[in-house]
Amino acid sequence: MNDDLKRKLDSWKVDSAVPASFQREVWQRIASREAARQQSGWRQFARHFFELLATPRYATAALVAAIVIGAGAAQVEASQEKARVWNDLRTRYVVSIDPLAQALTK
Repeated sequence: MNDDLKRKLDSWKVDSAVPASFQREVWQRIASREAARQQSGWRQFARHFFELLATPRYATAALVAAIVIGAGAAQVEASQEKARVWNDLRTRYVVSIDPLAQALTK
């Protein structure tokens, strides 16, 4: 190592004064970050979602969306049930007029 560099490094002194409240503040920061980390992503999402629902504008939008989704799901279910009933009625009609179909269904 260069002697000049060695002398400069040896003469270099760092004098840093740590505030009296430094340790307390560090532990407070650690505690607050751990508390924030302990809340799962779903909890944070749910908390934020329900905070938004507290405002009338978002509550109305959520209600309208729920009604539209519910009506859509009911429409799909009703159309499937309607198709099942029509197939059942079609089968009953064919069985009632065709003796050969009666033998196949038994």
